[in-house]
Amino acid sequence: MCFSNLTQLQTLRLYRNDFVGGLPDVFAGLGNLSYLILNECKLTSLPESFSKLTHLEELDLSKNDFSAGLPNVFAGLVNLRNLTFQECKLISLPESFSKLAQLEELDLSENDFSGSLPDVFGGLGNLRCLTLDRCKLTSLPKSFSKLVHLENLDLSGKDFSGGLQDVFAGLDSLRYLTLDGCKLTSLPESLSKLTQLEKLDLSENDFSGGLPDVFAGLGSLRYLTLDGCKLTSLPESFSNLTQLEELDLTGKDFSGGLQDVFAGLSNLRYLTLHGCELTSLPESFSKLTQLEELNLSQNDFSDGLPDVFAGLDNLRKLKLQGCNLTFLPESFSKLIQLEKLDLSRNDFSGGLPDVLASLGNLRKLTLQECKLTSLPESFSKLTQLEELQLCVNDFSGGLPDVLVGLGNLAKLSAQQCKLTSLPESFSKLTLLEELALSENDFYDGLPGVFSSLSNLKSLTLHRCKLNFLPESFSKLTQLEELDLSKNDFSASLPDVFAGLVNLRKLTIQECKLISLPESFSKLIQLEELDLSENNLSGGLPDVFARFGNLKLLTLYKCKLASLPESFSKLTQLEDLCLSENYFSGGLPDVFAGLGSLRNLRLRDCKLTSLPESLSKLTQLEYLDLSNREFSLLNPSNYGEPLEELDQPYSAESSVVEHSDVTLVDEKVVVSSYPSDCGKPRF
Repeated sequence: MCFSNLTQLQTLRLYRNDFVGGLPDVFAGLGNLSYLILNECKLTSLPESFSKLTHLEELDLSKNDFSAGLPNVFAGLVNLRNLTFQECKLISLPESFSKLAQLEELDLSENDFSGSLPDVFGGLGNLRCLTLDRCKLTSLPKSFSKLVHLENLDLSGKDFSGGLQDVFAGLDSLRYLTLDGCKLTSLPESLSKLTQLEKLDLSENDFSGGLPDVFAGLGSLRYLTLDGCKLTSLPESFSNLTQLEELDLTGKDFSGGLQDVFAGLSNLRYLTLHGCELTSLPESFSKLTQLEELNLSQNDFSDGLPDVFAGLDNLRKLKLQGCNLTFLPESFSKLIQLEKLDLSRNDFSGGLPDVLASLGNLRKLTLQECKLTSLPESFSKLTQLEELQLCVNDFSGGLPDVLVGLGNLAKLSAQQCKLTSLPESFSKLTLLEELALSENDFYDGLPGVFSSLSNLKSLTLHRCKLNFLPESFSKLTQLEELDLSKNDFSASLPDVFAGLVNLRKLTIQECKLISLPESFSKLIQLEELDLSENNLSGGLPDVFARFGNLKLLTLYKCKLASLPESFSKLTQLEDLCLSENYFSGGLPDVFAGLGSLRNLRLRDCKLTSLPESLSKLTQLEYLDLSNREFSLLNPSNYGEPLEELDQPYSAESSVVEHSDVTLVDEKVVVSSYPSDCGKPRF
């Protein structure tokens, strides 16, 4: 096909082709081409006819190798507006770059301009967005100050440890500036001239000597990030950032105290002071009347939080994780708009304060690892609460019966809480959708409180020392996910599954099962089933014909010696793990119907042959037969889609020629590493 004859062509996509020998010189006739994509094409040069693309507006040449230099073909691209040279091993730019007078967006990220950029920016008067992240630059050309229309500049990952040149004075239109990870120790005075700047990212620099006082002129600044900057103080000009809406000061050392510079930040909505070694807060905090989200986690308020919350009328989200708190100030009761509160990893062994009862709009409360032994009666006042996290506390005396008022609760997690029973008020949580009770001690059995939980969709009872299930389980008609793994059902699994008509995911791993109840056949919506590490040596019941929607089945290490005929009915099955079972007598010929199977694991199954029906698995992509030798192994029978076959070296194998990798018909990869069950390779 002659490209040069396509005179009306406007869009041409050639990405991910192999032009290692160079592009043909066919572009002269493509006078109307406006959009050209050539990323990942193994290009090392460009043809001279490129200069004829006078109508080209967008050009993507990213991920090619121009380490030998770019040809001087850009002068003719007079209408080019968007140019991408990301990850092209560039070390310089041709002079013709300065002719791209209409260019608006230029991406030169991840190239090697060690030292400085060539001084070609003077002619790019219309440039609005320039990306130079990770380019090994140590300085900027003087022509940068000519980019009067530049709005977005990304200089992330540079080494400006020697200082950043004073080139910002002319960038009057700049709105977004990113200087993340630039090894900066100071800032140029011209930064104060960026009166239109709205977003400034200075994270991961070293301002341990203090931030220069350049913020007074940044009256339009709305977002400021100083995460990981080794700051110990803030300049006075911070109080002039009256339009600031978001401020991130994560990881500072404010152990000497935080200056009282917040009074002027009247529009601040999001403030992060995570891990700042704070022991107190300035009084001006109470002036942040527009604040909506505040993160004070990983500070040391062991002497108590200062009483500065009274003025935070609009606060909706508050994180106080790991703050060595033992009580809360009375002004907490003023946070009437608060919706999310995280008090994890504090010490409330003396009891939770009653001020929480005033938080009438609270929807999510996290009290993980708080050394709680009980909950106050005022808990029942949190009537709007939708999510409650109580993990890793000590309710060995039982959960207090204060949940009755939480009529809107949809998610409850009480894992590792030393629970032995559940209060009767559980039956009142009629809107509950997710319940996690793993790693508690229900050896004496679960109470029959589940019959009222008609909206429950997810239930986790992992490692709860269960040996039976209450009959009320059969009432969980909306349940979609159930985890019963690592309990002891050696006496048999109770026949309570008939009512779980919407169950889609069931995990009964390592439960000492020896059989499955008849009601299993009612789980017709089941999509994922994990029965790993049980003792099913007596055989699987012939119930799989009903599992028409099953996509993932894990029977790892189940002491199986055979498979039921109904296996052939699993027409939607995509992933099957049968590893570490005992099929020494051979696999039954039940694979013919598994037309959707993509991943099959038969590692360490003591196989000596394979059934003929394996050749019917035309969609199979991954097959693990590792650690055994075979006499009837012919991968060419498995169908064209087969991509990977795991099997170690065998001198008797007709396929494997090396212990690491061998290609068979350029389709099959044979390797010696084992794969893990439960980790589908899609």
